[in-house]
Amino acid sequence: MIEIGDQVKEVNGVKCKDCNDFFRALRFAAPCARIIVNRDDKKAEELEARVHIPADRAVQRREGYVYELATLVWVKTVQRSDWESSPSRLAAVSDSLNSWIIFQNRVLVSRVDPGTLAEKCLVLGDVLCDVDGVPVTDKDVAKDLLVKNLREKGTVTFVVERPDSYDAVQWARKGLATNVQGPPSVRMPDDVKIIAARYRQALPGLKDPSKSAMSTGRSARFD
Repeated sequence: MIEIGDQVKEVNGVKCKDCNDFFRALRFAAPCARIIVNRDDKKAEELEARVHIPADRAVQRREGYVYELATLVWVKTVQRSDWESSPSRLAAVSDSLNSWIIFQNRVLVSRVDPGTLAEKCLVLGDVLCDVDGVPVTDKDVAKDLLVKNLREKGTVTFVVERPDSYDAVQWARKGLATNVQGPPSVRMPDDVKIIAARYRQALPGLKDPSKSAMSTGRSARFD
């Protein structure tokens, strides 16, 4: 049985260098397929944690994309424990966010600097869906949440939407090509952003009303 994180090496003696080789060999493997894999339990655990997204993140999935739960961890040093004197790797996260793109009301990753905290979990063309459970469609909101949580908690999680089909890749390329550093089609005022963020954080604890405000049956009236 193939498990998450397995690296397929052969199918019935046919070496597989990529996904195309694997599916081609599997197509002609009937009635029995003997698959040789390299298995790394640690890597499997990491991959499983990344692809398992908690239901409370309420991510609106789109066809042609894969979704991962990424985590950034900032390990402070003894000599440099505050933000102003922190390692350049952390400051570079903020700099990279300044150059990200807002394309069709989505925060599109257009820059990932080598050696930064984001290098291991983001690639060009990724879409940032939320930050610690707060949906983001504005790069300034995303930046504020990322920087704030890294400074206060030393860690931050976010859901990444990654193109995994031809159409999705073309969409990302179009967004990267436009290189528009503009706002969403409808920019919210700062006070509205704050109210919306508080409401999203309170959503998990809200309960359904005990009695509906809508009338039902024959007595219902619509003016």
